[in-house]
Amino acid sequence: MRLTGASGPEAISTFVTSDPGLDAARVQAQVERLVAKCRERNIRFDMRPKVKPAIIQNYYTPGTPLDGRCLYPFLYARVSYSGKVYFCPFIRVEVGDLTQQSLEEIWNGEKYVEMRRRLLEHGIFPVCRRCCKVELSPRPAVATADLPKRRAIPLTPVHS
Repeated sequence: MRLTGASGPEAISTFVTSDPGLDAARVQAQVERLVAKCRERNIRFDMRPKVKPAIIQNYYTPGTPLDGRCLYPFLYARVSYSGKVYFCPFIRVEVGDLTQQSLEEIWNGEKYVEMRRRLLEHGIFPVCRRCCKVELSPRPAVATADLPKRRAIPLTPVHS
């Protein structure tokens, strides 16, 4: 909650467990068999999150660090039926309200920009560890010092 600024655990709308209760070697063997069967039948195989062999042991071992990135709040906005805009589908921190502001104002607003900044500075949040939207990596994420100094990604409204 400290990193996201959420008021309590109810802001997290996903089930996250510290121990997935699976053996990494068994998962890897099963995925390899599935990949082979798909290849035999000329079926494209993909999975989310992309738990590649280089990180599978860390992914399924409780407490082991994982590096990665999440582009969701940089590319999309989660909007509820009431017009409330949230940081992501699973971290329900409200960053704006379309009944009060334009999407551009929310996108470039202090709260949304601050949440994205925290994500860049700290890497994926602990709750993001097993999210299907996160991109995991065996290498550490890019340091924020290497990123351009921009306040927010510009929004291009599409009018129909």
